[in-house]
Amino acid sequence: MLLGFSFDRIGSEAELLSKALPRLKKILASYHHGPFD
Repeated sequence: MLLGFSFDRIGSEAELLSKALPRLKKILASYHHGPFD
């Protein structure tokens, strides 16, 4: 039961990460080029 819960947790964390990564890349890119570029 504990293992199943942790795997579910890991799955949702990975899903959040995969959703957040493109945003992070955009933020990093805009920061790298400057906000007014």
